[in-house]
Amino acid sequence: MNRQITVMLAAVLTIALISGSVWAFKVGQFQLGGGLYIGVSKFSRELDADLPIAPGVELIFKGEWIGNPLKHLFSLKAEIGLGVTKTKKDAEVENFIENTYIPLHATIYATIFPRAKVHPYLGFGGGLLAWNIKTDETILYQTNFNITTHFALGADYYVSSHLLLDLGIKFHFILGDLRQFNTDNREPIFRRNGWYVQFGLGAAIF
Repeated sequence: MNRQITVMLAAVLTIALISGSVWAFKVGQFQLGGGLYIGVSKFSRELDADLPIAPGVELIFKGEWIGNPLKHLFSLKAEIGLGVTKTKKDAEVENFIENTYIPLHATIYATIFPRAKVHPYLGFGGGLLAWNIKTDETILYQTNFNITTHFALGADYYVSSHLLLDLGIKFHFILGDLRQFNTDNREPIFRRNGWYVQFGLGAAIF
């Protein structure tokens, strides 16, 4: 697991440098860019009762309001991300289960003193989480869609005027019924709400 995460974190810089520059451009009062976010997620017991953390990858598109008249004091950014996280139980566990999570979310970030090399940020947003559960590696139990809301905190580091590194954490709250299945009798279980925490490193080129 640790080696996987290390390789993924190293890959985010390489791929962002190759692909991000293609996406970076300006439109009117906005500076746009793109990159990757690599990290790990911890899900609540309602979604993954026996699993610790799971690696994931997310494609991100960022926009910054450069027309802000007070841009030396604070900055506003927006982000849209689409990713995938997959978790597995030990193959020796009876009724082997695999969960796949596909989050789509939008976030608005605010930060102070954006001209500094390193500056903290706060963010909030919402999105949609699609996820499914498999057992015995072949039988698909259920596909679910849930609305989510989240807040984020972290810090940006501008390696250069065009390359941004983002180290942060997002707390996602899953709204509505979560449908799981009892592995003993295969009957559905309904629970209200859930959450997952996402921690990772992102890179984007503007």
